[in-house]
Amino acid sequence: MVSWLFFLSSLLVFAITVPGIAGSILNYVDDNGAQQRIWVRFLCVDREFKNKHWSIFNPSTGETMSLDGNSKIVVPEDRYGIYAVDCLDPDLIVTCNFVCYFHTMIMEMLKWGFEEGKTLFGFGYDFCQINRGRRC
Repeated sequence: MVSWLFFLSSLLVFAITVPGIAGSILNYVDDNGAQQRIWVRFLCVDREFKNKHWSIFNPSTGETMSLDGNSKIVVPEDRYGIYAVDCLDPDLIVTCNFVCYFHTMIMEMLKWGFEEGKTLFGFGYDFCQINRGRRC
């Protein structure tokens, strides 16, 4: 058993979890630095998302820009990016497969010997932004 674990740990290079479209937590940050999760959330999702995430595409920069000039949308970087993709609505009391689809895989990878920030990372992204261009 010990030799098998040693062999497995020697094979672990690193893993990055990258979700699909709309699969990352997005936070709204106001001009005072206060953060609020706007995506994904089940309570008041429509109102919060419309009020805080409406944006317009700027073709000169290739980015979507908030209509409210005093705010921005950010992807949380807690737990080396894993927080943004682990469970998309952490406020839910009962975990649901449709919002925690990476959670089981992440837990298994941790059991196999992956370590957050060393061999296991998450790559959440703002799915409203263009995925090519100067910032990538």
